[in-house]
Amino acid sequence: REEVMWRGRYVEARRRGRWEYAGRIAGIRAAAIVAIDDGHALLVSQYRVPLGRISLELPAGLIGDDDAEEAVEAAAIRELEEETGYRARA
Repeated sequence: REEVMWRGRYVEARRRGRWEYAGRIAGIRAAAIVAIDDGHALLVSQYRVPLGRISLELPAGLIGDDDAEEAVEAAAIRELEEETGYRARA
């Protein structure tokens, strides 16, 4: 049996037996972008509260957080530009 211990806007903390874990709220999706520039993968530096420090990670973000009809590709393009300043191209 799974128990929801806490629920926020985008994630919730759950318990199943002795295991505790975090998961996305139903219907919330995310996009991670693997962007390559001159043979190098682009990473972003972000402070992450659970770690208590800066983390290097792929640019990413929620799909449809402002527009429920947003397409996955549009979200990836938007997040890449928001987080890195780079504009995607084919």
